[in-house]
Amino acid sequence: MNNKIRHSFISCLFLLGISLLTSSNSPLFAEIKIARFNVDATPEIGEPVAYAPVRSIVDPLSARGVVLLFDNQSPVVLCAVDWIGIYNNGQDVWKAELAKAAGTTPDRVSVHALHQHDGPRCDFWNGERTSTAGTQFGRNFFQQ
Repeated sequence: MNNKIRHSFISCLFLLGISLLTSSNSPLFAEIKIARFNVDATPEIGEPVAYAPVRSIVDPLSARGVVLLFDNQSPVVLCAVDWIGIYNNGQDVWKAELAKAAGTTPDRVSVHALHQHDGPRCDFWNGERTSTAGTQFGRNFFQQ
């Protein structure tokens, strides 16, 4: 490719890039809105947590997060929960419920357990298979 053609090609790419960046439809100019949430996720006295039933509540546990709203896209939900873990189809239930609340789909929801050792766990699959004590609080949380 000779220099004149190369220079013309680079100039065209540069002008195309500038026009895309200054377009009102450009992702760089998309409006982003952020909503936050903070929900009490503390189990009741007597409910199972990681290693024993709840005897007292010193510090409440929470489910906190943000909902990101973009132009012409479904919302994205990011959630952190003060529980020891949310596993298997427990994740599916959390994502489905948060998606329903935010008006989005479960694939646009991310749930993270912060692994608090004084928090409950949520694992419906394991609970169905083994009937372990620490699995039922997750179901009760969504029935409130």
